[in-house]
Amino acid sequence: MFRMLTLSLFCLVVGCEPPVAPATVGLQAIVAAQDTAPLVYVCDNRFRLKNNALTTEELEWEVEGTSRRGVVTLPPLTAGVASTTRIVTGVRGAVRLVRGGQLLARAENRSISCLSIAPSVTPKAVWDSVSAPENVLNNPPGVTGKVLRHTLYVRFKDNATLAQKEQALAAVNAEVIGGMILGSGQWYHIRLTSPRPSPPDSVSGPLLRAYRYLKRLPQVQAAILDRMDRIPSTYLKPTDGTGFRSWALSADSAAGDNWRLDAVEAPLGWSCETGDSQLQIGVADRGFHDIMDLQNNVGTVERFAASTDPAPEHATAVAAVIAAEGNNQQGVTGVMWRARLNVYDADKVDTTLPNPTWYPIAAIARAGAANPIVNVSMGKFWLESHGRLPDSTNATDVDAVNDIRDALMSGIGNDFNTLYCDVPLIACAIRETLLRMDSAVAVQANGAADRL
Repeated sequence: MFRMLTLSLFCLVVGCEPPVAPATVGLQAIVAAQDTAPLVYVCDNRFRLKNNALTTEELEWEVEGTSRRGVVTLPPLTAGVASTTRIVTGVRGAVRLVRGGQLLARAENRSISCLSIAPSVTPKAVWDSVSAPENVLNNPPGVTGKVLRHTLYVRFKDNATLAQKEQALAAVNAEVIGGMILGSGQWYHIRLTSPRPSPPDSVSGPLLRAYRYLKRLPQVQAAILDRMDRIPSTYLKPTDGTGFRSWALSADSAAGDNWRLDAVEAPLGWSCETGDSQLQIGVADRGFHDIMDLQNNVGTVERFAASTDPAPEHATAVAAVIAAEGNNQQGVTGVMWRARLNVYDADKVDTTLPNPTWYPIAAIARAGAANPIVNVSMGKFWLESHGRLPDSTNATDVDAVNDIRDALMSGIGNDFNTLYCDVPLIACAIRETLLRMDSAVAVQANGAADRL
């Protein structure tokens, strides 16, 4: 049986005449055979060796037409899992795999670049080498924590060509050693091939220059340093409603309904602090409903929306993200488990105001006057009231936007020089106001696929 399997694998690699079979069955057989083949070409002069036998195998390999050769020892099949290793020949040419003087398999070097698709993992032997203690940098300039001095991860844009990828890595003298898949993103794990600094360069100089250079390239989506900070042993995992009971301790493992909290590694933060019931937070919004998951964290509420109210429950969702009670076996988990949320109605009618466009602005001003922290997750009030964006050529619009910003700043309490926003954005007034505030934080919402 072993001879038959060996012959079949040999024919797969060398190219014997295959039997006629339906297309789908033939494809499945090829995939299965490649998965168990003792020798498979990978990319960039790399070949994978696999042992499916129940005994340890000592195999010799050689590159045809060259003096390149070597010996590898592969452990036996364990618990149904074959042992594998990779060899890098360093030259182009077909590889022959020999056992006991007998040809076991042969594979052509198909000259495929490793950059055509990112590997899904970095081999353990490679990782053990690059992460050795002597390769760890502690707090290099501009970086907090431990990073590896030779490696980093790069994600290219979806439209980046193979030539652009190769140019990027050639510019920093790097090679691909592995990779990882996060969601739909393919990350290349790269190693600098000439990381040794020359005096008076710092030890971290080559790494940090490569990191900054790659981030600036138009074909690069992102570049991240290879961090080695250990996950703290202290964490707190709440038990709430469905989707908020299983928690990860690393942003890399963020998934499910609570991915956004896992993405900021909230369980680690909760081990230090879960909130403060005395902290006043203003929420200016519309559509706030009385729900159990928020009742213990709510203070002043200008108006509860009726259960029959057709308006979106936007304020309820926003408040829950901020401070839904945590570890209460129901609903969702808030970033803060305890807080004092004061909700201000963006639709509260005020006949002293010029028009309904001012109602949300007045709510923001009221929130700012009474709370040290204000959440404003709305910006379409102008569009909803006027059916268009503010027009910088319309004197009435210019005056109205300037008045709105002045009202905002009066309520929040900061100095402001009137400056009309000439960019056609829906939240023009609020955006410009926040940009002028010393204590403002602007956040853009993204879906789980983007992980931003």
